[in-house]
Amino acid sequence: MEISAAFLCDFAEVREGLLMALGGGTTRLWRAEYPASMGSSLALLIDLLQSDLDAPHEIVVAIQGPDKPVGEVKGTFHIGGSPDLKAGENVVAPLAIDLRPVQLPAEGSYSINISIDGQFIRSVSFVAQPPASQPGSSANE
Repeated sequence: MEISAAFLCDFAEVREGLLMALGGGTTRLWRAEYPASMGSSLALLIDLLQSDLDAPHEIVVAIQGPDKPVGEVKGTFHIGGSPDLKAGENVVAPLAIDLRPVQLPAEGSYSINISIDGQFIRSVSFVAQPPASQPGSSANE
């Protein structure tokens, strides 16, 4: 099992087996005050072997701050097999994880560490900073 795509976005959901993501590829979160809500979602495409199907899998998404962990989301997912699968065909499963409730304590560099079934799989990084440093803005705005 591997994650073929993982990115932070404004909002993500899965509908009818499709991953819907708005504002994907976020690497900066502009927050005026801290602590602040992440106000984001994590969009994932998980590539599963046929041997990974028909069994529950635990996923842990841990948000690491500049100097300490700041939040964690745990859950399970279960992808069933299909009679249409060809021998050796992998299944790509979309998953959207709501990170809006996670509170960022301060500006700085953060990482989102993704583990499945107790094994670290992938990391996504981002920076939280005040709007005054946002491109196109001035300190007087």
